[in-house]
Amino acid sequence: MWYADGMTYKSPKQAVDAMIAMVEQSLPSGLDDLDLTSAARLLSEQATLRRFQPGETLVQNFAAGSWIYLLMDGSISFWSNGRAERELITTNAAWTPFGWSALRSPSRYFSHVTSESDGQVLALAIEDIQQLSLSQPLASIAVLSWWFSRALPLIMQTRADPPAKTAEMSQLARLVEAEPHIASPEADIPKIADVLERSPVLGGVARTTLEMLARTASAVQIAGGDFVCRQGHKSPGLAILVWGQINLKYQPSDNPNQQRERIITRPGSLVSWVGLEGQTVPSIHDAQASRDSLLLVLTPKQLSQLSQSHPYLVETIYHKQFWMLGRSLRSARALKQVENSRSGIEVLQALIDDNRLNLHPSSQLFAIEAMLQHTATRPVAFDLLNRLPDHGSDLEKGIATLALDTLRNLELETSLASALALTCPDPSRLKSPSLARRTHHAEAMEQALDFSGFHISGLENLPDSPNCLFIYNSLPGREITQLANGQQLDLCAEFISAKIAYPKYGTPCTWIARPSSQSASAAILGTIAPPQASLQADDFLQLTEDALSAGSPLMIAPEGEDDREWHDQSTASSPGPLRAGAFALAQALASKPIIVPIALANFDEDPADKVLSATIQRPIAHADLPDMQDRAAAKDFLAELRKRFKGWVAQAREQAAAPAPQNSANVWTNRHVVGTLEREFQADVLQAEQSFHAAREPQGEIMLYGSSSLRFWETAEADLGHAPLFNLAFGGSTLPACSHYLDRLVTPLAPRGMIFYCGDNDLSRHGDPLRVVRHFNRFADRLAERLPQCRCLLVSIKPSPLRTHLMDAIQVANQGMADAVAKRANWRFISVYDAMLDDEGSPRAELFVDDRLHLSPAGYAIWAGKLRPQLDWLRGM
Repeated sequence: MWYADGMTYKSPKQAVDAMIAMVEQSLPSGLDDLDLTSAARLLSEQATLRRFQPGETLVQNFAAGSWIYLLMDGSISFWSNGRAERELITTNAAWTPFGWSALRSPSRYFSHVTSESDGQVLALAIEDIQQLSLSQPLASIAVLSWWFSRALPLIMQTRADPPAKTAEMSQLARLVEAEPHIASPEADIPKIADVLERSPVLGGVARTTLEMLARTASAVQIAGGDFVCRQGHKSPGLAILVWGQINLKYQPSDNPNQQRERIITRPGSLVSWVGLEGQTVPSIHDAQASRDSLLLVLTPKQLSQLSQSHPYLVETIYHKQFWMLGRSLRSARALKQVENSRSGIEVLQALIDDNRLNLHPSSQLFAIEAMLQHTATRPVAFDLLNRLPDHGSDLEKGIATLALDTLRNLELETSLASALALTCPDPSRLKSPSLARRTHHAEAMEQALDFSGFHISGLENLPDSPNCLFIYNSLPGREITQLANGQQLDLCAEFISAKIAYPKYGTPCTWIARPSSQSASAAILGTIAPPQASLQADDFLQLTEDALSAGSPLMIAPEGEDDREWHDQSTASSPGPLRAGAFALAQALASKPIIVPIALANFDEDPADKVLSATIQRPIAHADLPDMQDRAAAKDFLAELRKRFKGWVAQAREQAAAPAPQNSANVWTNRHVVGTLEREFQADVLQAEQSFHAAREPQGEIMLYGSSSLRFWETAEADLGHAPLFNLAFGGSTLPACSHYLDRLVTPLAPRGMIFYCGDNDLSRHGDPLRVVRHFNRFADRLAERLPQCRCLLVSIKPSPLRTHLMDAIQVANQGMADAVAKRANWRFISVYDAMLDDEGSPRAELFVDDRLHLSPAGYAIWAGKLRPQLDWLRGM
């Protein structure tokens, strides 16, 4: 006897008939020409019922696949099959399908399944399933759809139940419910079809079919912060990213307190899955837009309609969804493996081992595996790894995607280490640390630290005057602060100088610390070494007074480095015993600097896992200080201050772990901005690189560089009357991103002239026009260093209907950048702001496409009219 769902089946035919009956019950009404009786007869021809014993291998990873299995009774487990073999999922749910990867060519299994008990399976021949597809495609879709619904619980087992706060419907679901079909503009159909061609669920589909799908599905714009889907809720449909950035989050079932996160920026990426109308396909994660994004959405109703008109397309979508489901399971398996590995390199090794015989000997994966072992070659390894999802074989794409998930922390750490190293000047040219050099370093360091999550609170406690002495708790550096030349960066001091003092006062801090031949920060920041004998030494006091007079705040960690009472320099035990020197200095200085405590947390932790946190406390009044020359009074004061400081550090640590707030007058954080620069813009930059590597012209022409307002200007050559134009702009870019990718995108082409547009997205993220101006100056300085002869036209930030709430900030930023450009001989400012407003001062709607952000042909015509008269100057004529 054979059992499933409490029912007894005496033969394979009875089991197949029962399966088909459940398929029929799950289907929506209105599917015509559906002959499930003959479908059952066809699938029964070679079907078998098989018993298994505990410990049997039912499906062997990478073995040739001839059968699809459905669990009837007993328990099975899915396993990893590499260097570190681990059990992933165990299930005893009747009718669970497995071995579905054999549906796609080449018919091989991409999982390893063993039995945990006595039990039985129903085995269906792949050739019968293929025959059903050819003879009865609609019936084939019905069966595939039901199997998919039975397979989804496998991935849901790897997720913890979502918290109650996610009970609300996603914004995309509301849009789809209110307007089931939102048509794509006809002019956008070819571009959307290009994206669909790159999608993992539609690759290989005929171009005409993709264009039909682009018209059938809904083109939906999602604003930054809005949800595409919520974990456990019914999926709004098959959602494919056209452009933008989506953040995927879920809690793993084996560790519900640990949130896993993946950032999607690659056009064509799959965000959510779809089933037939009336079926419930749950979303397996929260998907939230972290910047304005465009999605193509195929709703369940549209899928059911396509089943009638284009059944083979829908079959392809289901086959690809099964493949993506398998990839998600392997990703969950790999992430489970990485828990015992800080870097995740072992997981990549296991993935390569699993697939070694199926990889071409020349595959870049073998080189990447070796390069990841060494810090000096890791940036190159990640660059190659990020290219494979677009340019590798199907197998390389799958492995690279899984590897990037599991190596995310190492990638973030590598990005931060590279950014920190780039802030350092050439040691051979580093003489006296002049204020100009230190300011240049502070600007670079401020941007470099955006590669790590940070949270600064208590900004209201910063005095208006830079006549300050910052005291802070010192924390040991991580591996990333050790430079290749052996020098060490002090991340605590660098953070206070670049992220707190410089944005407030326009000058970096002067660091009071003992000299060290291994300290890169000491050489760059302009360290003043305390005298060995007395803090009253005239030379030392004069140096500190001079620094304060120049507008440079002082900073010092008042802990005793050689104090035997304190060995554990972790955030949890910080600060160590305090010494009197910093406070005696404040009393001795004629300028009486304001003493401002800054409590730091997590600087000793992995920056990929923890947020760098600082909380600025109220200043300590000089009147509250005892005479620091009175040892007994000083000792009591320092002991009490240490207790208070420990509370401040705990507060900083708690803030870093709490949900990310939005920026305000008192808080500055990048935690609402998802991802580092590399992770956020990698796909866009790769696409820009491909555009000029495919048909590279001689050097010396004009380049478009900046954000998507230039990227989407496809008629720029005709509108401006100049060819060729290199369009190296990339979607969503910010000024720091443009600076970061300058050497990668711009310098190799050595353009004679550049048309530059950026700052729009910066304001959308943080709303601070002064930061926009500061980051523009940093970009212009870097460009002048690399290409001193390059002339540039800076297009002002445009007023768009989507961002009318930022119009005041836009005008301040535009004026600031215009003033900055006026001081630069190689730059000219092109104002388009007023020309894009109507008589009432509002953005003209006809100048923008449906997303209310990017330009229409009429909008680009205004830009062209402003730019054309400047082209002769831009070319140096």
